[in-house]
Amino acid sequence: MRSVVSVSLPEHISQELKSFALETGRSKSNIIKESVALYLWDVRFNSLKKSINNRANKVGLVTEETVFMSLNNDHKDPQQPEQYEEMQNALKISFGAWKDEDHPELRVSVEHYVRNQRKSSRAKHNA
Repeated sequence: MRSVVSVSLPEHISQELKSFALETGRSKSNIIKESVALYLWDVRFNSLKKSINNRANKVGLVTEETVFMSLNNDHKDPQQPEQYEEMQNALKISFGAWKDEDHPELRVSVEHYVRNQRKSSRAKHNA
């Protein structure tokens, strides 16, 4: 089942989307669907990451590497919440894929980046 959603974009983002679609030979709709899916995954991943961060720090899991090594020990604590399994799968899939230097605009956080984009859009709209 599909759902149609209408999205209003600032002109500069619309033009950037159009250019990117032409460059890549993809439809704007396809790019937007993929972008929303990636954004939602990122938000969920960060939420899960925050929810277990304190507990992980208490047991010495302070880096991606120590988490990954722990996950590879093939033990599962029956006391772990269901979210732990989701986080475990997400970390296994994404381990090592993110490079901060490839995304300087997201250095602070995705939320910070999106807020700045919204502020600049509002400023242009109100000008």
